[in-house]
Parts: sequence; structure tokens; C-alpha cells
Amino acid sequence: MKHHTTLLNELNAAMCARHHTYENLFWTSYMGDPSVDEQMVQAQLAVDSFRSDRALSAQVDEALETASGEERDALRDWQTFFSCYQAPEALMPLRKEILDLEAQIQKSQAQQQEGYVDPYTGDFVSASRGKMRMMVSTEDDEAVRKACFEGMEVISIARVKAQLQLVPLRNEYARALGYEDFYAYRLHVGEGMSKDELFAIFDDIYQQTKYAFDDVRELEKKQLALREPWNRDYMLAGDSTSKQDPFMQFDDALLRWGRSFAALGIEYQGATLQLDLVTRKEKYDNGFCHWPTLVHFTDGVRKPGAANFTCNVVPGQVGSGARAYTTLFHEGGHAAHLTNVETAQVCMNHEYAPLSAAWAETHSMFLDAMQTSPEWMTRYAKDAAGNPYPFSLYEEEVRSTASVRPLAMMSIMMVAEFERILYEADELSEAFVLQTARDVTQKYTDYASDSH
Repeated sequence: MKHHTTLLNELNAAMCARHHTYENLFWTSYMGDPSVDEQMVQAQLAVDSFRSDRALSAQVDEALETASGEERDALRDWQTFFSCYQAPEALMPLRKEILDLEAQIQKSQAQQQEGYVDPYTGDFVSASRGKMRMMVSTEDDEAVRKACFEGMEVISIARVKAQLQLVPLRNEYARALGYEDFYAYRLHVGEGMSKDELFAIFDDIYQQTKYAFDDVRELEKKQLALREPWNRDYMLAGDSTSKQDPFMQFDDALLRWGRSFAALGIEYQGATLQLDLVTRKEKYDNGFCHWPTLVHFTDGVRKPGAANFTCNVVPGQVGSGARAYTTLFHEGGHAAHLTNVETAQVCMNHEYAPLSAAWAETHSMFLDAMQTSPEWMTRYAKDAAGNPYPFSLYEEEVRSTASVRPLAMMSIMMVAEFERILYEADELSEAFVLQTARDVTQKYTDYASDSH
């Protein structure tokens, strides 16, 4: 049997190397270069092979029989880590099929035409999903807002067929591991919860907040067509968003983020940060943070990590600056979390299981909530002339959106329920997926019009 220290050193070195290779390729691919996709899949398989290695898991179990003190604690970390990923070698071909399909879907989505049809000329206007989302919230012309909404619907519908392929494969993999379906598998591994436990929480939230739909319907008696999906956000908050925009220009975002984190005492302990903040064709269209270099220790000396994070700012688009601030604080909070860890075992220093997503989001959501608070806004947000953000504008925003604030969790629960239904379905068809999307959207938004 290997000496405990030797085994731990080998485990840490092996995981660091595989993780680093995969995450660098992941970043390259998701920032818009699909030429590395096959390498990325192979790197992911190498990570999977390490995490599911029964021989390594057995070595850890054996070492625990004689370990004590800090070595025992370290080996228990690895035991917990390996327990999350045990899978038979026979499932590796299926796993590769899933990874290949995921990479293909990401490439197809990144290259998909995005935009809307001008309601006055009939011409196609190229626009990213991020830009259209902002236009639905801030564009004064209702016809243009509706066109943008419909443009986003076209994108979503075009992505359904890929899910018809992916969901059954994921379910096959999860069921081979003994789970009811892929949703149950990911929830158990990631959060240690069952579907019944999670949706009991969601149902309680829903029952306690759905009264706000009646409040919105009451408002609609004075604000006609308020419940149309392209109108609600604009009619309730569009004006305040436009008024806020001069105080939240993207030009100043990095400086204000840095000053604010420094004042909070948030540091990155020598970590390298790589940021990609502006939207462009073929780039992944949502913000995220990953860590290509994990914090690790060599001969007892702490070695700093690295973090990559991204958002999709649309330069010049009203409201885009404010969204960039929120993403900087949110993803910057994630980056700070795992570049400040002091755990010696790298299996505990990354964003995957056994780390809980709920725990990780505690850091980032605290910081993005702080950034949108009146205390932060009145201190840091200034217009081009140096005038501070007025508290009266914050008050105006709160009053205009008060009726929908209880509904803040609805979008999260909507996506969760939609995914659960798809993974639980005996058979999937395009018609079933689209009808499920309509039903779930109606339940969690109470829009006046169905989506397509």
C-alpha cells in the first residue's frame, strides 16, 4: 500500500492536470472557437475516467483504515469526491456519445442566426439574444418589443429537436447508475436532495407568492395589455431602467467593481483572472465562472488559482450596462470564493460535486444583491458629469415594480419544473416539449398570450 502522503500527492497532481486541460479547452470553445471541441470532449472523458476510477477509490478506502489526523481528513475528502462519480467503465461509450452531442449542440447554437423581423420594413435585423432581451424591457415601440420577443421564441423553438436527442441519452446514463432519471441523478449528486424535497420547497414558495398575479391583473385595468410578455417588464420598469442607464455605463464598470470589492476586503490571493465581457457571434450567451487552475498546495506551500468569467454586454444598449454590473459582481463573487479557499485537497476546490451549487450561489447572489442596493448605488453609481445616483430614482423603481417583486423566484422554478417534466416523460416529441413549455410558462408568468 502507498504511503498516505504519496497517494494524496498523486491524486492532487492528477486531478489538477486533467482539470486544467479540460477547463482551458472549455473556455476556448465557449468563447466561440469550436475547432477545439473534439479535444474538449477527450479532455472531459479523461476527467470522468479519473473521477470514476474504482481502483483509486479503493486505494483511498484502504488507506483510511490506517490513517489518522490530517491525513484521515484529507482521505475522507477524496472518499466523498469519488463517491459522487462512480460509474462502470462500460458506460464510457455512452458518456462520450453524450459529450459529443453536447458539444455539437453548443456549436450549433453558437452559430444559429439570431435577430428579429422589423415590424415596419419586414427586413431581418441581426441582434443577439442578450440585446433582444434588453430591448423587450426598454424599447419604447411596442411593435419592436413584440418583434424581439418573437425573435427569441424562434431561437428557442429551433433548439427543441436537440433536446429530443439529448434527454433520452442522459436518462439512459442516469438509469444505468440506478437513478429514476437524469434530473434525479444530478440533483442527488449535486445537492444531496430528492426531487420531492426540492419541489416541496418550490411549491411552498409558489403558493405564498402567486397572489401577485392578481395584483398585476388589477394593474392591467389601468395599464392595458400589461400582461403581454413583451409589455410587462417595459410597462412596469422600462422608464426607470432608461433613467438609471446614465449612472450605470459599462465604461466605469470594472473600476467600480474593483473599488467596491477592495473596500469589502475581497481579494483573489494572487489568482489570475481572465474576463470576456462583450457579446459577439458564436460566443456562449450566458454568464459563467470556471476555474482552470485550482488552488493547490506543493510541499505545504499554497499555490494560487485562476478564474475565467464572462458576460455579454451589448455596447450602447440601454440597460446593458446595469446587467454588466450585476454579472461582474455575481461572477466576480464566484471567482473570489474558489480563489480564496485554503483546503489542501483539490477535489474540494472546484465548482463540481461535492460542492453544492446552493452554497456556491450564496456568495455570488449576496454580492449582486448588494450591488443593486440603494446603499451601493448612491455611493458608487455616477453619471458622466459626476452626479450621484439619486435615491429618488431607486424609490421610483421600487414603487413601479412592487407588484411583481414577489414573483422574483418564478423564473427559476419555471425552468426547474420544465426540465423535470421532460426528464420524467416516457416519450418525447416536439409537440410535447412545446406544449409543456406553454403550460409551465403560463403557470409561472400568467402572461395574457401564449408563447409559440
